[in-house]
Amino acid sequence: MSAFVRGAKAVIAKYFDAKDTPELIRRYGITVFAGVPLMFDQILNNPVLNNKDLSPNALSSLRLTLSAAAPLPPATQLGFYQRFGVPLVQFYGLTEAYVLTVQPIKYKDVTGMVGSAIPGAELKIVDLNDPSKELGVGSVGELAARAPWVMKGYSDPDDTRKAFHNGWLLTGDLMVMDDEDLLYFRGVKKMMIKYKGYPIFPRDLEIILMKHPAVKETYVTGEQAKDPSIGQLPMAYVVLHDEYRVRCLKRN
Repeated sequence: MSAFVRGAKAVIAKYFDAKDTPELIRRYGITVFAGVPLMFDQILNNPVLNNKDLSPNALSSLRLTLSAAAPLPPATQLGFYQRFGVPLVQFYGLTEAYVLTVQPIKYKDVTGMVGSAIPGAELKIVDLNDPSKELGVGSVGELAARAPWVMKGYSDPDDTRKAFHNGWLLTGDLMVMDDEDLLYFRGVKKMMIKYKGYPIFPRDLEIILMKHPAVKETYVTGEQAKDPSIGQLPMAYVVLHDEYRVRCLKRN
């Protein structure tokens, strides 16, 4: 839709293929490429792509790449820019509210940021248990949103009542806002782990695990401990990079 509004050409592939994408970008002179993190990771780390496809000038027509739908790994975000010289920034939205934020290009080297509110959108961080209480800078809470394009409600009136508070959509996503109104994703409310009464945000643990060179992907969730006084125990599912998987198999 952004392309149509600006009078630009939109090139829509039937399906994503990391091997074909660089050639499509060169052939059509594509300037803006939006996708999900896996797309950029596969372009950056695909062993099938040749040196031409992975050279610094391979994607020279691109001015901007945008990632959404899932947290963007820091290694992918920074690696893509270092390899191709094209900013890879995040934007944030959800089915109920379309797009709400975009990461300013001047902060292209800041990872974990989903940016600030786009024109027309109002955002605030509210207390997890009391949405009437707005939280200050640096506090983790639930993102609440208000904009002309936010949905009017679900088909079930009860679900609609739970999703809104005084006209604000409660997104269910945990965010923290800095003193420049820039937002950083911290996890999903329903996935918050309660360990001995303390809240643990799975995304924080995933960020730590992703810093290990052997870890390609990870997902952290909570599993009920045998001792009810403990509550939930963090459990991490990890996918290793191929070279580390080979080492593990040999060792076993």
